[in-house]
Amino acid sequence: MSQIGAVNYHVHKPFRQAFEIDAGGIVGNLVSPELSLTEVAVLDQRESGVAVDFARDGFDFARSPTSVEDFETGNWQDRYNSELTDFFAAGNRCHRRCGF
Repeated sequence: MSQIGAVNYHVHKPFRQAFEIDAGGIVGNLVSPELSLTEVAVLDQRESGVAVDFARDGFDFARSPTSVEDFETGNWQDRYNSELTDFFAAGNRCHRRCGF
């Protein structure tokens, strides 16, 4: 049996977005970045008849040095994206999802 779940994806903007708790010093004031609600199918993998292959379906972590010292200001995205491109061009890979 398939169920539907909801996932909030961050909407990419040309400026920094973040959750702010007690924003402006006001207790309980939550400021949220713009989110896009998306429905996703939720399945019980045990009932699918397909075994989980963690090498294929898992989450990989990778470490690589970066020259970016400040992710808050400036145009760090272009430099960081270039470093990621170089990382993968060197033969490093993540199967489906990769965390840095």
